[in-house]
Amino acid sequence: MEKHPDTVTYPLEGKPCGLIVNSGAGGHNTLDVLRLLADYVLALHMHLLAVDKHLYIGISAKGGDEKEEILKDQKALKQTKDLVGLLIKGIEDGRG
Repeated sequence: MEKHPDTVTYPLEGKPCGLIVNSGAGGHNTLDVLRLLADYVLALHMHLLAVDKHLYIGISAKGGDEKEEILKDQKALKQTKDLVGLLIKGIEDGRG
């Protein structure tokens, strides 16, 4: 039987990560999904990037059943652009 190593390595440790959740046509609350994903990110020892708008742990976008309907959510698109900027900065700073 194999013995577990004494130390566990996390290949994604310190890597930046941003969360975006689409609520879909029903417009459901995405906070629970964001929290679940944030728990996974932290369990992997990744660096969760915070956004400066309410939900703070990620972006909640509203979409629907129609093609490209999510593009109507201008607030989420702007937040996504800002989050991508944070990801790029994190990578340039040596986190990625």
